[in-house]
Amino acid sequence: MLQLLLFGCIVFPLIAAVAVALDKEGTLRRRIVYAGTGITALSALGLALYGSFVLPISPDSSLQPLMTVLDLALLVFILYVAVNIRHRLSMGLALGQLAGIEDEVSVDEDKAHFTDPDQVEDFVKRTGVDSLAIAIGTSHGAYKFKPGQKPQLRFDILEEVSRRLPGFPIVLHGASSVVPQFVEEINLYGGSMPDAIGIPEEMLRQAATMAVCKINIDSDLRLAMTASVRKYLAQNPTHFDPRQYLGPARTAIKEMVEHKINTVLGCAGKA
Repeated sequence: MLQLLLFGCIVFPLIAAVAVALDKEGTLRRRIVYAGTGITALSALGLALYGSFVLPISPDSSLQPLMTVLDLALLVFILYVAVNIRHRLSMGLALGQLAGIEDEVSVDEDKAHFTDPDQVEDFVKRTGVDSLAIAIGTSHGAYKFKPGQKPQLRFDILEEVSRRLPGFPIVLHGASSVVPQFVEEINLYGGSMPDAIGIPEEMLRQAATMAVCKINIDSDLRLAMTASVRKYLAQNPTHFDPRQYLGPARTAIKEMVEHKINTVLGCAGKA
């Protein structure tokens, strides 16, 4: 942490100065100046408070309160500015907190909260992000709703965010449909996922017609591969070469992605 704070106070202003000099088009100058001022100020404050407390920072910005997310955004901007001039990368952040499990991160349902539309304009302006992930009822993992619970998304929040940020790219995390076919195959061939429930595809189709430009479906990819591998090994118990069962697994993922692109996400032919 101390090295990071020193970097923000001393090294980053030098990097920002060089970046501004190289930015002949001037497209990044406003962001660089703002990020440089913000990071240097935050780092100076951090040095003054160092030893008393250190703010916890998670790589998943949806887990942080607003002010901590803004601090994290400015720190991430160090790398963003360094590479953006040559590669024109984009940066996205999340505002709101999703329930569920993603890798080592777990958030209980009672600690999750929807995105507050009143915060989005200030958040986007102050961070300079290129896209914004919002929480409208999606969640990480394969258990998004309880058995008997009606799946629903807060499209009213999405509409209000879209009204406040016209034309701005919106992202949905944790939006896998948890395809029933894959869950059935996993359970049939030795797995145990009896209560796995995802986001109905018709809801994702509706979101894709609105301001949402990116929908994350990682759990569906994992389920497609796992179902295929389990089925193959159950039907071919003497096989042990990964090339034998990973081939069908890749095909299962490819077919699932084609289905999503063509019939759910509305992005066919838009690459």
